[in-house]
Amino acid sequence: MNRVEVLDKMEPVLNTQVKEIEHNPRTQISVTPEVVTFRPGGGQRTLEMTEGGVQSLANFVGLPWPIAAKLHPSTFGNVATDLLENKQRYSLVVKDNVVTNVVKRGHYHTVNADHALKAIETGVPGIEFHRILILDNLVVNLEVVGEKREPVARGDLIQAGASIMFSPMGTINPVVQAYALRLSC
Repeated sequence: MNRVEVLDKMEPVLNTQVKEIEHNPRTQISVTPEVVTFRPGGGQRTLEMTEGGVQSLANFVGLPWPIAAKLHPSTFGNVATDLLENKQRYSLVVKDNVVTNVVKRGHYHTVNADHALKAIETGVPGIEFHRILILDNLVVNLEVVGEKREPVARGDLIQAGASIMFSPMGTINPVVQAYALRLSC
């Protein structure tokens, strides 16, 4: 698999962005029975929120979700807007123009996945991207193997590799583990 194919498989994670927000007194949380929207006060467009995004907003502003879920929609919107004013700086995690999470500013940061893959290719010439898995919490597990194949015993062929776990959003610290890919035995 080449870098372009890996980036294509990472598309679900790469469509997620972190937008840093400097709170503005005109910021508004609006709630209707159908949708919850977040409108930054600086004249930016309104963003819809997923249910998980609304729950993370409630937790972020210090409003326990079991209580928040029972509030009248307009009450929740007013309370969330007022409590959010105390936070001043925060980040919105946005996927497909919908807010999926509200977090402390600096909690997540976007990493350019193409640059990360180029660094891996530069660090280990002749590397092959063997397998990629998209895990929960915006985590990518990428398995790479070197080009050299060695027999360990008669009929037993292996290729050295590394399992690299990282998040383009910075949700986890990168982890690199060596492994041997057994090709035949």
